[in-house]
Amino acid sequence: MHHASAHGSLSFGLDTFHGTAVASTRSVPDPGDGAFDLPLRTPAARWHLSGRSEPDPGGTGGRRIRLRFRLEEGREESVACHAALAIPDWTTDPYVLVPGAVYAGNRFPAEPTGYPPLIVDRERMGPDFPITITDVPRLLPPGEAGDSGFHLLAGDCSIPAAGFFFPETATGLLVLVEPDAGHGPVGIGFRENRPDRQAILRISSPGVRDGRVYTTCNRSGAPSPDRGAGMGPGDELRLELVLCAFPCPDVPALFRRLRQVRMRFGTDVPPDATIPFSAAWAIQEACYNRERWDEKGAYYFSFLKDYMPEIMDFQLGWIGGLQCTRALLLEGGELSRERSLRNLDMVFRNATAASGFLYGAGREGRFYGDGLWAFPWPYGMHSVRRSGDALYFLVRQVRSLERRDPSFRTPAHWRDGIRRLARAFVRLWEQSGQIGQVVEVETGRLLIGGSSAGAIVPAGLVLASGYLGEPDLLAAAEAIGEHLYRHGTARGLTTGGPIEILQCPDSESAYALVESFLALHEATGRPDWLARAVEAADQFASWCVPYDFRWPRGTEFGRLGLRSTDTVVANVQNKHGAPGICTFSGDALFRLFRATGDPDWLDLLRDIAHGLPQYLSRADRPIHDWNGHPLPDGWMCERVNLSDWEGPDRIGGVFSCPCWCEVSNMLSHAELPGVYVRPDTGHVVALDHVTAALEGEETGSQGLRIGNPTPYPARVRVFVEGLRDIPRHPVPDLADSCLLVDIAPGGDAFLPLAPDGSMTAEGPAEPAVRTGGEGGRP
Repeated sequence: MHHASAHGSLSFGLDTFHGTAVASTRSVPDPGDGAFDLPLRTPAARWHLSGRSEPDPGGTGGRRIRLRFRLEEGREESVACHAALAIPDWTTDPYVLVPGAVYAGNRFPAEPTGYPPLIVDRERMGPDFPITITDVPRLLPPGEAGDSGFHLLAGDCSIPAAGFFFPETATGLLVLVEPDAGHGPVGIGFRENRPDRQAILRISSPGVRDGRVYTTCNRSGAPSPDRGAGMGPGDELRLELVLCAFPCPDVPALFRRLRQVRMRFGTDVPPDATIPFSAAWAIQEACYNRERWDEKGAYYFSFLKDYMPEIMDFQLGWIGGLQCTRALLLEGGELSRERSLRNLDMVFRNATAASGFLYGAGREGRFYGDGLWAFPWPYGMHSVRRSGDALYFLVRQVRSLERRDPSFRTPAHWRDGIRRLARAFVRLWEQSGQIGQVVEVETGRLLIGGSSAGAIVPAGLVLASGYLGEPDLLAAAEAIGEHLYRHGTARGLTTGGPIEILQCPDSESAYALVESFLALHEATGRPDWLARAVEAADQFASWCVPYDFRWPRGTEFGRLGLRSTDTVVANVQNKHGAPGICTFSGDALFRLFRATGDPDWLDLLRDIAHGLPQYLSRADRPIHDWNGHPLPDGWMCERVNLSDWEGPDRIGGVFSCPCWCEVSNMLSHAELPGVYVRPDTGHVVALDHVTAALEGEETGSQGLRIGNPTPYPARVRVFVEGLRDIPRHPVPDLADSCLLVDIAPGGDAFLPLAPDGSMTAEGPAEPAVRTGGEGGRP
């Protein structure tokens, strides 16, 4: 039997190189199941190939192939081994996936542009604007001539894998790869020859990209730095891959199977405990009030004018504006609360356009439709992502204020501003039949259609409908959600969320659709919205790194021992992993876990949230930037470069600027439990930097033991399933349903629990255990 015979034929072999160009190739056909030993010769050496093909013991349901190429005689200056899958009868119909790098083959028109890219030609704008991406690694659209293919390294991907959905046969294929076989990151290359209807997937170790390689917005931006391995007698090259062929009725089924097997070559070791959420929060709250407050403008900002004077320091949504205030209102002290309320009031008074949309950017008291650098976008252009994030977070904040403080009275102009913003989206939908990507901020007219930039809008409208008591907003949310599902999730395409990637596929839109579909399920009870939330989460998971990258020698991340597991790749243009989700806590994954009972979602959230604080620069453990300068106390940078898209020397390091991931870290502390426990099943998961386990089942005095192995005091939120019901509204404040447990550095605490989750009579007294909500601030 030859593996993946329904999709093509396998071969194994060796390539030698002059520089990055292939000088010779020698290969043999796949011998089939079982063990095999075969001779191989290159022009300079005699080799022995030994391998085994067998059912994968890793539980994927696929076939594992392990290859070992041993040099017996001669020497090689530059060599790599490979496994190649030749796919006959190829067309442009199959969906091609490389997680974190290629979605639907990236088979879209590409715009030659520098960074940051922006469409400014008014004649090209319109509701029917086609999905347009920057010059990223991609397959060419039908009818476009040229080289159609890509060659990536494992670090260019989130999950080192390639996937295909073949609609004609309703089958799928996943090829999972060990990311580093000992000689550097593996390569994943794909080339199609459309005239001959042939395509080849090529997995190589080490990966050697020929000619020039991708840099920002440019497929040929720099000479390839790759080289093959130098080998002598007795040296070996290894390669391990798993092939999974399966029935696949549609694109979402491909992502569902990928999610189920994504950890095949993942890192399966307990996460490190470095600093508790509460201790990281204390550092960040102090930093925000020390450095990130504009007293004259009355707003918090994520970027510093002193470090990036060209930046628009007021940034609505996307990268922190009106998102940091939610964390500061939930968890901050009096100064944070007072300033956050002023920030909200400033937006409603000064940053609302005539259409009801909010201005996306500003500096020095002036506000604009949008912009990232010092110049505003022309024509009053405004990304719907900005106002969508704002609607979602504004309603959550106002509702939390009213729920936590019965004396709080929402100002009438705040409520009116929320209504006007929600209505602006409804008008846009009614007039255009879509939310699109860019509107004219004063009129609300759609300028650039398409994309998933408004992925969070249905969630915002769901919340606004409940808050304002206006059911037609919920009806609009369902209609918009239906459109986003059909044109996005169902096709495996979530595009254009960040404002500086044109309409490249991105992770931020993928996650926002989880929030929206789940909010629609929570508001309507419809099971199809829950199923769609799972599909969206499957696709979001494809952007999450499941393993710890092997940092090159001498990198800052290597020196500090930072781990890349479940950092989130931003998009196919900006090829970096990032700490956290831009810009959310990920609490929808927790709610999805509780709604479905699938522990994968809680495990994914644990890894994302737990990994965030390690990227916080602290006075006692600073992170140094690429120039060797320490980042100040409380700063976090978005860069977790596994890829050399900014240059090989940028892998495993950061630039000197604070970023939105600080807000994701703050929201994680404010919105997520630190420990989840379900006493009746014994399910315990620690998201925070603590240990947690149930004890005493044998003696009848069951309880939860929480340890704090860090040198910081910890205040830990504990969500006990069964202790109390979550309030029935679309997006609750989960933290209000948690217990708070204070633990000294190096200490532990015991929380007595009955099997149904209730506290036993021997429960600890205050202040060791407190309920969430009031009194919940450190």
